[in-house]
Parts: sequence; structure tokens; C-alpha cells
Amino acid sequence: MHIKINVRDKHLFLLLGIFLYHLINNLIVLRIDKTPLCADASGYHWGSVLFVRSGLLQGARPPLFSLVTAPFILLFGEGQDAVVMVNFIFLFLLLVSVYWLGSLLFSKQTGLFAALIVSGYPIIFGQSRMYMPDLALTSLVTLSFVFLL
Repeated sequence: MHIKINVRDKHLFLLLGIFLYHLINNLIVLRIDKTPLCADASGYHWGSVLFVRSGLLQGARPPLFSLVTAPFILLFGEGQDAVVMVNFIFLFLLLVSVYWLGSLLFSKQTGLFAALIVSGYPIIFGQSRMYMPDLALTSLVTLSFVFLL
């Protein structure tokens, strides 16, 4: 029995492979690295924890970032590794948005290549391990460009 996979599915599997590589890599780094959060990241962390505890978005800027983080805090606790896991959602969203944008403008191969290049940017690679809204804003702006086309 042969299972035929068309070219579009191959691109999606490769895109999923890129994401899984980053996911596994980030989980390993988060397991090993125990340095405390920097000043800005700890401020965002504390704002999200306060939102979960009190239900008020006190000092949570941007508020969507704290709202998306709340389920992770409730499931995994208030630790810094739990809040950094929210970046996995935004990293996936960024990769899909870049792939989609490249596919709309040029071709599916171009979209896959663009997602591969973006995933290797040092700033994206580093921000995916920090609890900062930069990766979330990048992914949402990229998604908004997709929807503008």
C-alpha cells in the first residue's frame, strides 16, 4: 500500500519539522538554563502573574500577551519556564505567517525557504527563549500583512 503525499503536504511537513526543531531545542535550553529573567522580562512575568491572581491587567502591556500567558501559568505554575512556553505559540504563528506570505507573493518553495531563514535569525532564536512581547508582536504583525494581501 502506497501513501501518496502531494507537494503541498511535503511543505507543511517540512514547516512542522522546522517548528519541532525549535521546540525541542528551546525545551532543552530551558531545562539547562536557570538564569533569572532580565529586568523587562521579569516585569512582564510579574504583570502576567498578577493578572492570573487578581484578574486585573495592572501594568500588563500589551494586554494580549498576558491574556495568552494566563492558561500556561494556570497549567504549569508561575515559574519562568512556564511563561516562556507561550512563545512556542507565537513562534509557530510566525513561521506559518511567513510561509503563507511567501506562498501568496511568490511560491510555496519561497514561503518554505523564507520560514527557514526567519527561524534561523538570531533575534528570533533568542527571543523565543525570553518572556518578552517582541516575538508575539512580530508574529502578529506578520499575520496582519498576510491578511492585508
